[in-house]
Amino acid sequence: MAGCVIDATPIAVDFWKPTKAPQVRLFFLTHLHSDHIEGLTSSWRLPLYTSPITALLLKNKFKLPDSVVHELEVGHSFLIPLDEGSNNTITVTVIDANHVPGAVMFLFQGYFGNILYCGDMRWDPEMLEDPVLRDVVQQRALDVLYLDNTYSAPYCQFPSREEAKQQIFKIIDMYPDHEIKIGINTLGREKLLEDIAKRYGERILVSQEKYVQLQLLGCFDVFTTDPQQSRIHTVPMKQMQVSSHKKWNEKYQTISIIPSALYSGWKNGPYSSQKM
Repeated sequence: MAGCVIDATPIAVDFWKPTKAPQVRLFFLTHLHSDHIEGLTSSWRLPLYTSPITALLLKNKFKLPDSVVHELEVGHSFLIPLDEGSNNTITVTVIDANHVPGAVMFLFQGYFGNILYCGDMRWDPEMLEDPVLRDVVQQRALDVLYLDNTYSAPYCQFPSREEAKQQIFKIIDMYPDHEIKIGINTLGREKLLEDIAKRYGERILVSQEKYVQLQLLGCFDVFTTDPQQSRIHTVPMKQMQVSSHKKWNEKYQTISIIPSALYSGWKNGPYSSQKM
């Protein structure tokens, strides 16, 4: 879900063009994927609200001062003034979005009613264990829902994360002498990579930038930036092309894996159905 200004409120989520929305006074960030921070730069000086993990990654990426980035703990509700020195407030509840590290949903409550902004989230019934969200849902008191419908079609049926991980293990088990390329984005799949490394007792190759990020996230010491230490390599998603795979195969026998829902429901099928 791309960012937007929430109608009839001074709130913007994942939206970083204040000159185009002068009425906005509160800016929120759901997570650090590139399509959600478009327009956000190191020169940003307006108050920005986000989760502690995203705040940590954000300050590392843009070197923003602490005075700009306000951390909102997941699972808690916060009373935030609409204006400096004003008695007018809104309540914001921060809910884990079950997406990438630091990703959250925001439940806004105020004079405008109850608004749930989901951002990018992976639905799980356990999300209703949040007492505030559960109360709003049970009372049918939700006035507006901002929901990403990218995968709302019936044919977009995904395995669980555990099932997908086991599928990947099965593929790697079949090719013990091959080099493995795993396509990743700038954020996400960290737990999966840890589990792969621990399963095979091998370090996984990452870029220097990703290595720093993994350290910030407190991940296990199973990664390396030295190609000589690993046969399992992470690769930017944009490089996961048939042409790239052919070149890798010329040097080493290679298996390419894309752990993503991105191609689900595509008319022409996923990369695995393309002729090599």
